[in-house]
Amino acid sequence: MKIFYLITKSKWGGAQRYVFDLATHFGQSSEVAVILGGEGALKKKLEEAKVRVISLPKLDRDVNLLKDLGVFFELVSLLKKERPDVVHLNSSKIGGLGALAARFARVPRIIFTGHGW
Repeated sequence: MKIFYLITKSKWGGAQRYVFDLATHFGQSSEVAVILGGEGALKKKLEEAKVRVISLPKLDRDVNLLKDLGVFFELVSLLKKERPDVVHLNSSKIGGLGALAARFARVPRIIFTGHGW
């Protein structure tokens, strides 16, 4: 099974710890990648744990229509090429962009987890 975890920010926090724990655990039995924005602690920890990381430099928490549109098309292209079985979205911004991109790319299973409520 091929699982892609998506999260907006790569700074270390509760949501990032959650993604790290899932990716390292399920990476033992499945093909796993984490798509994220930024170059923070999450990216470094995942790379140290030998988890595949795909960084999207334009992915940021702030809303910017042009950047977000670029991220959307980049995600659609990436998901069509990679064909994951599951996309697990973490945080509200990537939840919206990622769910729409995954639908366009015909990903069979899309999961969303809200954080920070």
